[in-house]
Amino acid sequence: MQLNSNHYSEFISKNSSIPVIIILFGLILLMNLVIFPLLSVPEEKILDTRLFYTPREAGSYILQLDHENRRKSLIMHGTVDMLYPAIYTLLFSSIIAVLRGNPGLISLPLLILLADLVENLSIILLIAVSSKSALYNFFSITAALSTPLKWGLVGISSGIILFLLSRRIYEK
Repeated sequence: MQLNSNHYSEFISKNSSIPVIIILFGLILLMNLVIFPLLSVPEEKILDTRLFYTPREAGSYILQLDHENRRKSLIMHGTVDMLYPAIYTLLFSSIIAVLRGNPGLISLPLLILLADLVENLSIILLIAVSSKSALYNFFSITAALSTPLKWGLVGISSGIILFLLSRRIYEK
């Protein structure tokens, strides 16, 4: 059985609608306004909400966390923050589909999902390994690289949505 590269965009195109977008947006609001505040570390802005940080800043951030905040960060990045990228990826893809973007544009948010998952896994592993380990440096680098990549792709996807929206308005 050969996998068609357009299965994702076909699925999104068939299932996207304004009600689906509203539900996904509601889930994003719930997570941002309720769930993340309950699990976030209050002392400092968490790594994946920053636009950019260096590997050294990533390591310093992790080292300054006490045992309880490390535990909270592991729980957040290992659960809710693994689900969150999937939800906003579906939201971006659904909006692009409703605005009649082509299959390539509908699939573009999957790159954000990939970058965000690499970021989250890197942060989890950065917390889990010893700061004396060679892997510690590797995970601080992958976290520091994946975060601006994620935000850059979010910016590109948002720009595409704005372009498609203006195109739709112009067509009417």
